[in-house]
Amino acid sequence: MSKAIMSGDDDHRMKRSSISGPASVAQLRREAGKARALGDAAFGEVDRRQLHEIATALDHEAAVMEAALLAKDRQRPPSSQLLGNRAPSL
Repeated sequence: MSKAIMSGDDDHRMKRSSISGPASVAQLRREAGKARALGDAAFGEVDRRQLHEIATALDHEAAVMEAALLAKDRQRPPSSQLLGNRAPSL
């Protein structure tokens, strides 16, 4: 099992360019939970440790993504600036 885990190491990571938003963060958190659950159920200590490392890496990636999304949102001008401080016409 450990070879399968190691060979799939790159497969569990999403490329940052394909990450679009909060839904991707939620997906990473779900995948981390699955990896952690598999680790808890693993019989071998090596497999258990590797799955928990994968879960930790996914959690870290989700945290980085959340921070990037927050920074991106902070850089956007408020909608009132986009409208030139005018109320939208209906």
